[in-house]
Amino acid sequence: MLRALAALFAAVTILYGAAWMYYSLPFSPHDLAQSSLVGGYAFYPVIFLGVGLSVLALRLSDPNAWLMAALFACLLTGLGFPRATSSLPWYLAAFVRAYEATALPAIPALFYAFFARFPARSPIDQKLPWLKWLNVAGWMLFALPNLRRGVPSAAPKFLVDWLGAPVAGGLRLGYLFAGIPLGIVALTWNAMEAPAEARRKARVLLWGTVVGTLPIVLESAPQVMAGWSPPRWANTGVRMMLSILPVSFA
Repeated sequence: MLRALAALFAAVTILYGAAWMYYSLPFSPHDLAQSSLVGGYAFYPVIFLGVGLSVLALRLSDPNAWLMAALFACLLTGLGFPRATSSLPWYLAAFVRAYEATALPAIPALFYAFFARFPARSPIDQKLPWLKWLNVAGWMLFALPNLRRGVPSAAPKFLVDWLGAPVAGGLRLGYLFAGIPLGIVALTWNAMEAPAEARRKARVLLWGTVVGTLPIVLESAPQVMAGWSPPRWANTGVRMMLSILPVSFA
């Protein structure tokens, strides 16, 4: 059963990563000249899928391996698909929209859940174990109603009708931007107080995580809150920095 589930998970994530790479590659000398970092821009999914799926294949029964693989698969959506879905074949567009609607809001929940457990159970999780499930509820709230639309760029309509747009929008932003800081707090706590071996691992992961994820958080915040579109060079640089995260895990 675990092997079948892992095979399905790998097939779905590899399909999204392959589509991302295909539509990122430049197909003309002009495009290539405009993107000196095209290798990093187009192939950054490879390291996430390579590390995540390799660890999962070696540790199928380890919940932490599943959390890590799922987190890396979801981080593929962190900066958006390189083409508008309207330009894709309908079947691929539907797949991309569903993948992004599911994966993008899952990043905060998975990020916190993983670092609350690894490399050792964090004191914050021991004191507040319900935080993991609160993040899972946030993921369901902001992911499931958007499966057809794709990236959840606004709070669900039923939530807006119930609470009003300002409150619903505030809840959405609170969820999206709380999970990563909470995960870093949990990891920092482990880096200071965990047993010696776990503390060593936590310190390596802490530096890789902060350096890898801080740029994307800083870039995404004005993008989500104000609709600001970053230049392509910034997107490329952030992707390159984000690749430090799986390298630190490896």
